[in-house]
Amino acid sequence: MFEIIFLFFLCGYFIQSVIFIIGVKKRFPKIKAEEFPSVTVIVAARNEAKNILDCLQSLDKVQYPDDKLQIIIVDDHSNDSTGSIIDNFISNKTKFQKLSISNEEGKLRGKPGAVDLAIKKAVGEIIITTDADCEVKPGWVKTIASYYKDDVGIVNGFTTQSAKNIFSGMQAIDFIYLLTVAAGTINIGKPISCIGNNMSFRKKAYDEVGGYEKIPFSVTEDFRLLMEIHKLNKFKIIFPWRKMHSLLQKLVKIILNCSIKRNAGLSADWMHHLEDIS
Repeated sequence: MFEIIFLFFLCGYFIQSVIFIIGVKKRFPKIKAEEFPSVTVIVAARNEAKNILDCLQSLDKVQYPDDKLQIIIVDDHSNDSTGSIIDNFISNKTKFQKLSISNEEGKLRGKPGAVDLAIKKAVGEIIITTDADCEVKPGWVKTIASYYKDDVGIVNGFTTQSAKNIFSGMQAIDFIYLLTVAAGTINIGKPISCIGNNMSFRKKAYDEVGGYEKIPFSVTEDFRLLMEIHKLNKFKIIFPWRKMHSLLQKLVKIILNCSIKRNAGLSADWMHHLEDIS
């Protein structure tokens, strides 16, 4: 009896994995560079003094037409030096804009409130959100924007974790599985999750669902927004992912290198930043 149950679950897992892989391998058309839409990148930050500078430096290197790019950094009630770091960095950088949230501003709190405030100030057709503890690659915005055909409402992206040792390397590989689940289910039209720190959506779609102010509260507000746009049955939601094998190879190499360093008595606190492989 136990063997039958085991085989039943094993078959279910295999079928599920095949479905996920089919979704992940789905390919989507791209638009030409001259058709790229205007984009607003939004970062909400609260007490991120240790991370925000690296994030800002990576955003400053983003390669996208200056007349089509706006970057809004929201200081969400930080009580450390986050605000001053932002001020000093964006000084004389016209594509950057800083917003600070007052206690009286809006009924939303936390990240949804910060993002909603920025969206109201956004001039881009496409909104891309990331977090203050993330670093982006120079081609990040171009890659996302290139998938915005007229009928696309959301383009999801993947986020990799830096591997400092064997354990965090294994966690990074486990995270790849979660990304596979998200990409696979989204691309077959049955979304069950998304990655909120690398998500983009059409501002028009956000406005049509009423924004975060009209969406019921959820601790996974990014996924809730995705589902509300999905319910419109008006826009395509996609999760392009072209180079999964390359990513896995890099992660395995990281783990092996960490193992060698540990066995040699060297520090395993080693960080590796993956390339843009979307």
